[in-house]
Amino acid sequence: MHGILDNLGASSRDLLRLNLYATKLPSRDLSTLRRIRDRWVDAEHLPASTLIGVEALALPGLEFEVDAVCVDLGWQP
Repeated sequence: MHGILDNLGASSRDLLRLNLYATKLPSRDLSTLRRIRDRWVDAEHLPASTLIGVEALALPGLEFEVDAVCVDLGWQP
């Protein structure tokens, strides 16, 4: 995710919302999922986030999907 943000000229501080979709959610350790999330975000500027359990994702074998919304507060038209 950092590479995508870098290409946009943004950083994790610009993340407004972060949704994590996960399979096998009832059996997952939430502290592990939070540690994974914290690799992508600035712990002092956490975006709004939601963890959503799903039966399956788009491709067989995928266990996680991330949907992120980034905002550039310095953007000028």
